Amino acid sequence: MAAGIAHVLSTGDSADDAIRYSREMMRISVGKNSYFRIPVLNFEGTPVGVDIRKVLETGISQVCAVGIAHNKPGVGLIGFGMVRVPMACYQNSYEAFNKKYKG
Repeated sequence: MAAGIAHVLSTGDSADDAIRYSREMMRISVGKNSYFRIPVLNFEGTPVGVDIRKVLETGISQVCAVGIAHNKPGVGLIGFGMVRVPMACYQNSYEAFNKKYKG
């Protein structure tokens, strides 16, 4: 989110929120992309690959920017904002992963 602060501002959140979201995503990611970097974060790589184990360990869920368009062309957006993926999604994924690969 820190790579697109203007987008986050349009949702009503602040630049500090955008930076915080990116830092949180780095905590739950598998790694950082070495090609796509974020200038406002001293050119750290963008977070890649959400690790369900890290999500469950930290209690931090993924932040998503969402938008809902009207079903009639030309009307525009119904709404947009920032949301978090429910923790139950990660818990269910973790259980399914363990059943398939560790069970």
